[in-house]
Amino acid sequence: MTDLEGPWTMVVSTPFGRYEAALRLGREGDAWVGHIESPFGIWNFAEIDVASDRFSAKFKMTMRGRALNASIDGRLKDGEIRGALDTFKYFPVPKIPYVARPAAAQAEDAGVTLPGVRA
Repeated sequence: MTDLEGPWTMVVSTPFGRYEAALRLGREGDAWVGHIESPFGIWNFAEIDVASDRFSAKFKMTMRGRALNASIDGRLKDGEIRGALDTFKYFPVPKIPYVARPAAAQAEDAGVTLPGVRA
């Protein structure tokens, strides 16, 4: 297991406001798997590349009925993943920044038990 594996709670800062989403990264056998679950849908990752404390992936998403190609990258530092989402010019900014913190730690801080999340 690498430090990137597990459930993360991410805060995405878009031109239209800040949104929370769930980021999951893990392994199935030798392959990396992952997805984002947001108020706008669930987007499964493809072409995931993981190297030490960094990852990148491509995915397809639908926004306002429009299918988009997108990508995500991130770097783990001091217990957080910081990175950016790229929707290839759908939004008026080139890349949308996010920060992700371990979901189990956030639930523990709030005194909440999340299904399927272990501290």
